[in-house]
Amino acid sequence: MDAKNLLQRMCTRQGLSLSRGSHLLPLVERALHSPESVRNRILTMVANSLARKVSGEEAAEEGGATQEDLDDEVLISVARVMHTWTPSARVHELEELLPDLFPEGFDPRSLE
Repeated sequence: MDAKNLLQRMCTRQGLSLSRGSHLLPLVERALHSPESVRNRILTMVANSLARKVSGEEAAEEGGATQEDLDDEVLISVARVMHTWTPSARVHELEELLPDLFPEGFDPRSLE
């Protein structure tokens, strides 16, 4: 599926022109290249953003409240994933590559 066409359909459902939702195109493109669970979350955020635009909850200045709302939603989604994440051996290689960041060694359990 083409990201631009999908965004056009999402905008049309909300009664918006594509130009009013075009700033969300990179998110839709990212969604289409993501696993299904991530894709669904991103597309839900995009749909919610378009709905807020219609209902007038978005700030008049582009990048205002909508950007903050999207940032919050992304941070919450990332946090949900990260709290169940176990670092791979590659992450531990950072210890060798970036000794100044972890002078006493890297132990992910210390972050809990």
